Amino acid sequence: MIKRVVTPTSVNVLPYEAVLEALLVRGAVGNELRLPSSAKFILSEVVNGCLSHTGSNLVGRVLWLQYPGVDRDERSFARNLFELLLQTQAGEPMDRVGAAILTLAKPEQIHSPPERPYMTTALESIYCGLPGQIYTGGSASSWSLPSDLVLRVNKKVMPTFSGPEQQTIKNIGRAMQPFVEIDLQHIRKTYMY
Repeated sequence: MIKRVVTPTSVNVLPYEAVLEALLVRGAVGNELRLPSSAKFILSEVVNGCLSHTGSNLVGRVLWLQYPGVDRDERSFARNLFELLLQTQAGEPMDRVGAAILTLAKPEQIHSPPERPYMTTALESIYCGLPGQIYTGGSASSWSLPSDLVLRVNKKVMPTFSGPEQQTIKNIGRAMQPFVEIDLQHIRKTYMY
């Protein structure tokens, strides 16, 4: 369970990019450390992994798979996931890992170009720019985490977290894995690339 402590100050906030990378390494499945290429799947997996870790009864209520077809409503998807996180944390201070996940999942409306505004999150922006992920360029429906990213997370990123923070990240990553596996199964059945 995410340990509740005083809400972090700006000086005491974990780098949310590092939290995401650590969650991805802990949440990837199989010996190949596979993940879906789409950041929408990853957003769903991180949030549902966090909800599962906290014991929330809201787990699985919002999945990217529930938004079928070309007309997927990305705005409501991102907002609904964020609302689930807020409900789980309602009225209680959160630890630094929880604060980083909230920052990663917070939806933001982008108005460029002005005629086609869209919704995104920090998680999606970071995920799409990860080494290895940028090379898929949408041409692959899943990918494996590069070994240099995994080594850097294990040797340099994880040691920067406290012991309880490392355990929380490991537990959330483990809780993400069933969602990752479901999404990868769906991807294998649905996509030809």
